[in-house]
Amino acid sequence: MVSNLVQILLIYPPGVGFVGADGFYTMLIICRAIAGVSDGVLVMTFASLTDICDGDAAKLPIYYGKVGLVFGLAFTLGPLTAATLYGKFKSIDYVLYLSTAGATLACVMCFALPETLPAAKRRVFRPKFYSSGKFWLGLTPFDQLVYLTSSPLLMAYILPYFLHEISTAVYMSWILYFEWRFSWDITQVGIYISVVGIVVGAFQGLLLRPFTSKLKAWYPSNFEGMLIIWPAFVSAVHFALVGTASSGWMMFPLLVLTGIGSFMNPVMRGVVCRTQPPSEVGRVNAIFSTVGVLSTVGGNVVYPRLLKASEEGRAAEGR
Repeated sequence: MVSNLVQILLIYPPGVGFVGADGFYTMLIICRAIAGVSDGVLVMTFASLTDICDGDAAKLPIYYGKVGLVFGLAFTLGPLTAATLYGKFKSIDYVLYLSTAGATLACVMCFALPETLPAAKRRVFRPKFYSSGKFWLGLTPFDQLVYLTSSPLLMAYILPYFLHEISTAVYMSWILYFEWRFSWDITQVGIYISVVGIVVGAFQGLLLRPFTSKLKAWYPSNFEGMLIIWPAFVSAVHFALVGTASSGWMMFPLLVLTGIGSFMNPVMRGVVCRTQPPSEVGRVNAIFSTVGVLSTVGGNVVYPRLLKASEEGRAAEGR
């Protein structure tokens, strides 16, 4: 919310706002850095599911899938609404929409959400501890890195998770790809990404449980491994087919594979978190989220360069 309000007051419309054209991109980066703090909401949501499970860690992958269902609904409304506003007004209206959504979230979390952690498990506020270096170190990625290296299981899962998240970071850059490949405009891309949200939400929220049950029956001795291998394989096939598609309509039938591939995120979180002490689940989810952010940064740095190289190659071939 703060980030979007700063954008409205200082930098929009581009080149006309308070900072002018020269400072536009600098202020935009600063605003996005501020907005990144909101990712803590998702970490808190995943951590609170441990409280709701009440010790039954086997439920975690299913609960994470339900979070994916809600995320899918938001992913449906967000891109479509923002693209429509931007396509119509091309000014601050879509940023104001984002700010309004953020303000609504803040009000709901402050006044409507109950505390999920039982009173017996809550830590007593100790001013000396919260003013110590150990507490502040715990708020940095360095503390997560130390914990990551101390858990062999977490180390084994974090690399495939990183690679998976790099592949899904492509969605952030698909507006560039679809404009180049299929000549789609912003509204068309927004509609497609909204359909992606519907599919991912439906698959994670409604089909993850039966998918898990089937694999458990087929592979009783290596159930958890196959639970990760199958979505990873399907995701790889999906992106290969996307890369060879010659027409935009082909993107929509391939969304079935998108939905199956989306199982990997909640499954990996659930498999790892249910092996950790309840007091550390919040930290483990923060590690997953940190790795997800790093992979998004890496993916969005590399992907546009690959796309540019593809464009230059096709231009050189006269296509």
